[in-house]
Amino acid sequence: MKKFSCLLIIMFTVFLLSACRKQPTSQTSGTITDIYQNTITILTDDGKSEQGEQKQGDLSFEWGEAADFKVGERIRITIQGPIRTSFPAIAEVMHIEKLAE
Repeated sequence: MKKFSCLLIIMFTVFLLSACRKQPTSQTSGTITDIYQNTITILTDDGKSEQGEQKQGDLSFEWGEAADFKVGERIRITIQGPIRTSFPAIAEVMHIEKLAE
């Protein structure tokens, strides 16, 4: 019984530690192409071809202060966790920084 209790405690501890791990962050920049309610869509810089035409590099995310931004502005965003692959791609954004024109 004592071995079983120790094993159960170890398994529970491992479960808790794995659930609390910090998700990776990444950054990207781009130009705002659409703002609808609290959702901002950008064309990421890596979503443009050599000739400048649009490829499937759009990224969409919710931001509470979306009204503070305008279509056409350049921004840099910090993304937490993975980018969900759809069109447009969806991400959880932690921070937005306006870039100089």
